Amino acid sequence: MHAWARSSLFFAAGFWAAVVLTGTVGIYGFDYYERAWGRGPSLQVYIWIATLGAVVALFPAGFGFRLGGGDELAPGPIVATISGAALVLVLWLISFLLPDRMPHGPIILLAHVAAAFWIAYLVSVIRNRLATGPSNNRWRGP
Repeated sequence: MHAWARSSLFFAAGFWAAVVLTGTVGIYGFDYYERAWGRGPSLQVYIWIATLGAVVALFPAGFGFRLGGGDELAPGPIVATISGAALVLVLWLISFLLPDRMPHGPIILLAHVAAAFWIAYLVSVIRNRLATGPSNNRWRGP
């Protein structure tokens, strides 16, 4: 498996874990769930949304890691997982800043794809600039 493909899998796993964790905290910690369904089915809806979002984030993240780092240099599993979890925060901020009368579905989907690509791309570029090795490819600034 290529390094960028492995990083994109960890990216999607980090996104999935962050959505499920925040859903679990919201449901069981703050009683934020659909009363007619109960806690268990409400958490199951969060898990399905997280799974769909992770699949959607997987492909743009793969393109971002591939374009930003090439075949050999891709972020490690910890950095890729944290980057995927950061995507949840970025999407929350985007949805928080959108006006109330705007249809959120298409905009959030477009923001999801774009943010997944750009986060993966920027993480790969920064990682490549900081990498040491025979090419002396260290961070040189903008």
